[in-house]
Amino acid sequence: MTISVLAVDDSRTMRDMITLALKEEEFDLHLAEDGVHGLEVLEQTAPDVIITDMTMPRLDGFGFIDAICDRAASRHTPILVLTTESADELKTRA
Repeated sequence: MTISVLAVDDSRTMRDMITLALKEEEFDLHLAEDGVHGLEVLEQTAPDVIITDMTMPRLDGFGFIDAICDRAASRHTPILVLTTESADELKTRA
């Protein structure tokens, strides 16, 4: 069974690193450039897991996660937060 992953990050470098890391294991990988784009991708696919950055343009990771939780189809999808932010309050909120 192939595992479907949605990775949302505004950094091209991070998206490339995620692609490189998951490519060898043949994950069904979907990429998005920010939270708005991530929600658009969610309309087309139902990933088994979501990886998201927190600091992104248009819709940040917190807004993206809130929107995921508001959708019945995706509210139970596991979310991994991948970020370079180090502030304790941001880590706690995530």
